[in-house]
Amino acid sequence: MTSTFINRLGNWNPQLLRECRGRLKPRSITAAVVLSVIGQALLGLWFSQQDFEPVLKRWANLAETITWILPYVLFTAGSYYLVSDLNQEEKRGTLNFIRLSPRPSRQILLGKMLGVPLLPYLAIGLAIPLHVLAGLKAGMPLFFLLSYYLLLMAGGFFWFSFAILYGLLSSTRAIVVGQQSVAAVAFAGLTLFVLSPLYFAWNLLVTWAPLGFNAWSAKWHPYSYGSNSDTTPVQWFGQIINESAWLSHGFTLVVLAIATALIWLMLVRLFRNPGTTVMSKWQSYAIVAFLEALVVGFW
Repeated sequence: MTSTFINRLGNWNPQLLRECRGRLKPRSITAAVVLSVIGQALLGLWFSQQDFEPVLKRWANLAETITWILPYVLFTAGSYYLVSDLNQEEKRGTLNFIRLSPRPSRQILLGKMLGVPLLPYLAIGLAIPLHVLAGLKAGMPLFFLLSYYLLLMAGGFFWFSFAILYGLLSSTRAIVVGQQSVAAVAFAGLTLFVLSPLYFAWNLLVTWAPLGFNAWSAKWHPYSYGSNSDTTPVQWFGQIINESAWLSHGFTLVVLAIATALIWLMLVRLFRNPGTTVMSKWQSYAIVAFLEALVVGFW
């Protein structure tokens, strides 16, 4: 059965199979599992020992803490792995070898995206059951949990696409200056201090506002986010987008899908021809039109 699965995986995406074989070593898997389990155990012990708090509040504190931790870990670690991997591939000369593959560029890049951050995926996947259990125990809205993981996947796909683009752009320069790790650390820092806070700010203000998460959090922390009645209306071309769950999610997902599609147009262009410009003329027009419509709508 294992060999059949490996053959199917190799037929579907050889690059993903290559990444799996290179990264899923017993020592690496053990390290990821141990770090995840220890982190969860420390959080559990910390909140379980708060005897001055009601049991439900302890569950709520645990659920909310994990809610904040997972995107930071996923986005930061995944971005670092992707940028570092592309820089190392360029340094070893294997990136040009991969470019010669007859496989479509999208398939190769998708294999990179799915395969390179395998260890962060594993560590986070192990934390999901505790997060869901704590959330349900504390009465966290079920639709919020579903939305949370949907947005985590959509946001991760967008940001990892951007990380690959940055990695392709920085790989040649990193070799020239001889500092392959600097580019990865810089991008991970940008992710940690800029992207992740923006991700939460947007979702708390818009995407999750109609789902009752702010009101749920206010039960345990009145100073945190406030109730839904205090949510500031966010309008786009006169339409309030954070009052309806369908509208808030639809707007967020459509914007992410368009932005990701534009990034992938640049990725495919740059991957096969690293010496060319990042985007063609019509791609630059499309990006400008998209950004102008997005910004003007909020004006």
